[in-house]
Amino acid sequence: MSRVKDILRSMNYLHPKGATFEICGIRPKKAKSRLWEGFAGGPKAIVAGWFKTKKEAAKTVVKLDQEGFEGIYISLNSCDPALLARADHRMKAGVSRTKDHEIKKITNFPIDIDPRRPEGTSSTKKQHKEAIALANTIKSYLEELGWPEPLTGDSGNGAHLIYKVNLENTQANVDILKQCLQAISKKFTTEELEVDESVFNPARLFTDIGVRLSFYTLFEPGVLVSSGNATLASNQLSGCGLSRDFARKRTGEDFP
Repeated sequence: MSRVKDILRSMNYLHPKGATFEICGIRPKKAKSRLWEGFAGGPKAIVAGWFKTKKEAAKTVVKLDQEGFEGIYISLNSCDPALLARADHRMKAGVSRTKDHEIKKITNFPIDIDPRRPEGTSSTKKQHKEAIALANTIKSYLEELGWPEPLTGDSGNGAHLIYKVNLENTQANVDILKQCLQAISKKFTTEELEVDESVFNPARLFTDIGVRLSFYTLFEPGVLVSSGNATLASNQLSGCGLSRDFARKRTGEDFP
């Protein structure tokens, strides 16, 4: 039951009550199971389902993890409720995943830090600790720029920060977040550690919520930026390049 509670904590942070979200299991150890419909075979096999009831979703995640997957993930942002028609509170093999245009609002902005290592390998204990240390360095730096407390997570191999935002899913807003990640990466990526620049898209699967995830910090989050805030970046985010002017400049130029 404690695992269900831990998973519910992450779900409650990411998604408001009544929101629809996707659960996706990647590369199961076996192709058929009573836990999902259909045949999940092949090197890119997935099973996915859409949920509104978080407790039911959390229990499903625990069962899936016991079955054996390379990873079990949750959609970073809430989905169009119409997607429940694909697999409503159940898992289905080979189903079409959530697309970017099927996200109405962007409510979470991730910063993902991983050690550089060969594909398919795990980080060493030393690399893992260094990734967590860099996440804390980035967090402290952004706090000095006026950013609120994020959710800070240990992904098993690296670390991540997730900031609450409140943005309409428009190309302009996606571009702002993309440029912000590029700027953060430019400042903090090293030969050993990398800030992932690819996690800006609205339908991003994120946060392995199986046994490999543990939160080492969970604060009441502030809201980083809102679509209705006319002073979008000049007051809060100019140091990180999230100003309106920054969108017309080269990535990273505005970093102090």
